[in-house]
Amino acid sequence: GPDLTYWMSGGFGGRGGMRNTPTYADLMVATDGNGMLRSYLASEENWNVLKTLESRNLLVPVVGNFAGPKALKAVGQYIADRGATVSAFYVSNVEQYLFMDLLFDRFAANVASLPVSDASVFIRSVSSRYGYNGPRTWSDGRATALDPIKGFVVDYKAGRLTNYSAVNARSR
Repeated sequence: GPDLTYWMSGGFGGRGGMRNTPTYADLMVATDGNGMLRSYLASEENWNVLKTLESRNLLVPVVGNFAGPKALKAVGQYIADRGATVSAFYVSNVEQYLFMDLLFDRFAANVASLPVSDASVFIRSVSSRYGYNGPRTWSDGRATALDPIKGFVVDYKAGRLTNYSAVNARSR
């Protein structure tokens, strides 16, 4: 229901102990930096956009290893075969774990193989604790932010993304 949230047990390497996460209801009524409601439930129009995307098979959830040899490459090939590009890629904070597991380079190489345009963006969960300097959504310094994928690839290839804070700092 609306009070749905999550709890990560453990605590090694930042992988647990977080209980101050927003509920589903919090997310549905959260506003952007301009005070606008943006959730898919905020308006009939937003709902219809999502419903249309899903009914046309244009919303592609991916379950797989983003640093592995199959998941992202298969999605990229599927998109390219249809003459399309990635418009938005929700990564949450997966890059944090990829750095911790020394898999970030494989992920970045997979991202570089995706068909993207100048408008293609990552949607990322970021934190001021890890280099994010943009507007805050939550009182603890966390936010949801965007990052152009093309710029990410350029910075990666130039050797500028050497840690998770450098990735977060790109987001706005």
